Amino acid sequence: MHVFWPWSSLRMSACTVPRTRCLNVAAVALAIALGATSVEGQCEGPGYGGFDFWLGEWSIEQRLLDVANGKWIELPAHTSVEKVLAGCAVLERWRGTVQLSWAGMTEPEPMEGLSIRYWDPEQGLWSIHWIDSLRPVLGPVSVGTIVDGHGTFEPAEKPADGRWSKIVFARRGPARVDWRLEHTADGGATWRTIWEMAMTRQAGE
Repeated sequence: MHVFWPWSSLRMSACTVPRTRCLNVAAVALAIALGATSVEGQCEGPGYGGFDFWLGEWSIEQRLLDVANGKWIELPAHTSVEKVLAGCAVLERWRGTVQLSWAGMTEPEPMEGLSIRYWDPEQGLWSIHWIDSLRPVLGPVSVGTIVDGHGTFEPAEKPADGRWSKIVFARRGPARVDWRLEHTADGGATWRTIWEMAMTRQAGE
C-alpha cells in the first residue's frame, strides 16, 4: 500500500460514479500509461523481481495513531498483489477500514485503494502511484529501492514546507511483511510513525 496524497486534501475531490468503477478506470489508465504493449520477457532481469516476495493474498492487522490522544486504533484490512503487463508492473488491490485522524476522520470508514509500481532500470528506482476511494485521483509519485524485502519510499518531489510521509517495508519471512507510514514536519530531521500494518500471507498461498 502507498498513501502519499496531502492529508489536508482528503475531501477535496469526489467521485461522481460508483467508487469501484472509479478505481477500475484508474487501473486501466495506469496500465495504458505504463505501456500496455509490454511483451513477455521484456521486463526480466535484476530489479524487476524486487516485490516478488509480496505477491499473493494478505490479511492485515492495522494500527492507526489517533494524533489527538496518542492512542492506537486497531482495524482489519486485506490486500491482493499481482504482477501485470507481462511482469513489468506490480498491481495492489487494497480494501479495509481506516480512521485517518491526521486527515480529520473521527470515525472508521471503509476504503478501497489501488497501487501500481514499476522498476526503472536506468534510474535504479521503483516508482509507485496510488489512488483510493476516499480521494479518487492519482497521488504524487514516490520512489525508492527494495532489497531483500526491505525498502523505503518517499515523494519524488518533496514539498517546500518540509512535511511529507514515507513508506517503510520490512519482510519478516515468507509469510509476514510489516509496513509502516512515517511522517515528518521538519524536512526529515525527525519522523513519527502514524500507521502500521502487519501483513500475514493467507493459508494456501
